[in-house]
Amino acid sequence: MKVLGANWAAQIFIPFYSADVTASSTAIPPLNFDVNDKGVGDIIFSPLVFGWHFGPELHAVLALDTWAPTGNYDIKNPATQILSKNLDL
Repeated sequence: MKVLGANWAAQIFIPFYSADVTASSTAIPPLNFDVNDKGVGDIIFSPLVFGWHFGPELHAVLALDTWAPTGNYDIKNPATQILSKNLDL
């Protein structure tokens, strides 16, 4: 479908992750953790994606992304913070 001379599209990103995070420090108190986690990150909806094609090697894309805080964020588990945002804004 053409809109404003561009091809229109919509997309959705549902990120799945598997993370193994290890860290240690000599700070006081010491920070040591080794956590593993799997899950779903925050979903991103893009209802408006416009693509202009000016030639075989020249293209432009404009997109409107909307973020939904659907991931399993846990402030005590850094592995969940890779693809999820803090809901306590």
